[in-house]
Amino acid sequence: MNPDLDFIPPPPDPEISPEFQDEVISRIHHFHRRRQRIVNLVVFGLVLTTSFYVRRTRNAYREIPVKQDARVASAAKGVEWLVEAQKDDGTWDTGNSGGHAAFADGVSALATLALLNAPDPVNREVLEKAVHSLEQSMGEPHKKPLQGPEFYNWMLSLHTLAEVEKQMPNPHRQKLLTQSYTNLLRRQLSDGGWGYLDEQPMGYIQNVSSNSAVTWWICHLLKNRPALHVPGAEKALARGTAWLDERRMTDGKVAYQSSNNIIADKDDALFWMIALQNIGQTSSSVTGSDAYRDFFKTAVVQTDADLKAIQQRQTPDGSWVNPQDRWWRAGGQVYLTAMSVLSQVPKGA
Repeated sequence: MNPDLDFIPPPPDPEISPEFQDEVISRIHHFHRRRQRIVNLVVFGLVLTTSFYVRRTRNAYREIPVKQDARVASAAKGVEWLVEAQKDDGTWDTGNSGGHAAFADGVSALATLALLNAPDPVNREVLEKAVHSLEQSMGEPHKKPLQGPEFYNWMLSLHTLAEVEKQMPNPHRQKLLTQSYTNLLRRQLSDGGWGYLDEQPMGYIQNVSSNSAVTWWICHLLKNRPALHVPGAEKALARGTAWLDERRMTDGKVAYQSSNNIIADKDDALFWMIALQNIGQTSSSVTGSDAYRDFFKTAVVQTDADLKAIQQRQTPDGSWVNPQDRWWRAGGQVYLTAMSVLSQVPKGA
């Protein structure tokens, strides 16, 4: 049985002296001041370290300037000139810039291809106007005999639109391309090659037999076509490639036609077209006065010397002008600028 202790009074509260209370409060203040000093030191150290790192990083970027690729800068400047030279309808004028009006469609196709491969994306409206003009031209093959320069115009337009389709798929354009590829297959000759449809296109006697330049372009189109289902394309490509392989001579040169009467060497675009067809690595120092050849050459092997030579011929306004160029009278300033831009576009970009 627990005893009842309620009757015992509680013990009195201990007496705390004022001196003791002052000592406790003093120690509490001292502890807080010490902790605050430690926090301040840590914050100061972080600020100092961050400031030092920022200054060091900023100086490092200053000490290592970004080197701009000369070919990119040159190509970008050429693209700017092409954009300024574009007409309201999306085409480019060749007749007033040193070239011939008959090649306007082909030159416009090359200019559009340069815009499509520009180092920096061009204004969408500019590109769409150019593409629309090419589609209108391609959609009317039945109204043109497609002889001589018109046949080349058509092939260059088809090549450019096929590249556009890879980046900007469009059902209407795909249908147009399929019809155009089918039209090409119908034009293949019995020996497997392709040629002009008239005997004297622009004064050049080519006859109606196959020639390597036209055949290469069509084989290239068939090989690099977008996802199109064109009946007979693979068979036609195999026959055309076999015909081109037969034009390669034992000394490395290339025959223009089956007769071997006209031969192409490193001074000709055809030589580099065939080298590209066979993915050959051929060295040569040939440059200048033939932008068409240089375009194919740089696609096979792109040397610093070749690129520097192209850049040195660029005018202050960004274009290229060279009346001595082999095809200047055909395409003029627009053609030369487009080809020079395309020759410098970083391969694989």
